[in-house]
Amino acid sequence: MKSLSLESTDFTPEVLFNPENHIFEIAGVSMPENASGFYLQILDWLGEYEEKIVDKKTGNDKISIKLNFKLTYCNSASAKFLLTIMEKLKTYTDSGFNVEINWYYDPGDQLMLDDGKDLEDSVSMPFNYHAFIK
Repeated sequence: MKSLSLESTDFTPEVLFNPENHIFEIAGVSMPENASGFYLQILDWLGEYEEKIVDKKTGNDKISIKLNFKLTYCNSASAKFLLTIMEKLKTYTDSGFNVEINWYYDPGDQLMLDDGKDLEDSVSMPFNYHAFIK
């Protein structure tokens, strides 16, 4: 399966989803004019990825998936799709896969920290919070 790699723009985040090492990252500004058009390609990729990892799962082999959010801004339309992505990853945990979620935020940006905590509460999955300087 190919990686999903989308370059950032002034309105969309960089997306790097690597199926080989199971590390996914969404970084930058997320305020696409067409949030559905942008995020549906990510959700489609995650659906294909799920099919691949379920096929690979055998016995006690546990695939550990790491999702890193490094957003500096996220509008409400994007937040809805981030929630949908998280709900998709929750189905992975329900299938026995390990999912680690890392939420990076600027220590001076309380709003981005709060956005992460809201997402965490909405999906009932634990997040790891990491302060970083832009």
